[in-house]
Amino acid sequence: MNIRTITAMAAALALSASCLTALPASAEDAVITVPYTESEGSLATGDNGRSLRRNIYNIWGNTTEDISENTAVNGYLTVTFEISGIGEDSELVNEEEGTSEPLYAFLGGSIAGKSYHQSEYNKGTVPEGQSILINGDGEYSLTWPDTYSSTVNCLYIQTNINFYAYGEAVETVADTTANIKVLSITTAPGLGDANADGSVNASDAAQVLISAAKVGAGGEATVPNAIGDVNTDDVTNASDAALILQYAAAVGASAFEGSIAEYLAPPAEEETA
Repeated sequence: MNIRTITAMAAALALSASCLTALPASAEDAVITVPYTESEGSLATGDNGRSLRRNIYNIWGNTTEDISENTAVNGYLTVTFEISGIGEDSELVNEEEGTSEPLYAFLGGSIAGKSYHQSEYNKGTVPEGQSILINGDGEYSLTWPDTYSSTVNCLYIQTNINFYAYGEAVETVADTTANIKVLSITTAPGLGDANADGSVNASDAAQVLISAAKVGAGGEATVPNAIGDVNTDDVTNASDAALILQYAAAVGASAFEGSIAEYLAPPAEEETA
């Protein structure tokens, strides 16, 4: 697509922008909901065979796919879940030893080369917000922070809930009343995704133009630079809208696969002998 075509398309979008409604809130506050399905057998235990765990399977090492391996993580990934069947319990009690420890949950797995498992939790090196104390039945959230990636390798919610303690004649996880149910998995919109729908296309270019027009008229931007400034010149304007259109056209024509950041990245320099 040549620059004249891009400019003409951007101008056409500008004319139609007044017919579009700007986002009700800043795109900076928008979230992307990651598609999730709960697979059979994903409620299991940790390595000790008794601590309840919900695996969020993908195709890495599994035949099931609760979330796509090609899940974009834009700064953070938040898993909101519900604990049920334990009543008001907030401690793991060892009656034989006369000891107790707080019930907890943490978000483990591997994303973008960062791995957090039980050993990291025990050492206290799990990032803030990636673990939480459990205070009985209720809704909780855990966040994997400070990560940008186009893939999720492994993800799970690990607790120290002893599943044998909940229910009658409990021998397997299927017998327990305790449960961990994933309610949602969310992340921030990625670069270029101005309307926060999980894809980058002409609708996003229109939102970028709307935001630029608001700023030009003395108003506040509805698309922050972190999302709209695809050419990284510290301003979100028609030039960014044109590049979004170019990228969308390339993807639509099956001429490119990947993110807009990858599309706009300068070509790698060839090594010389």
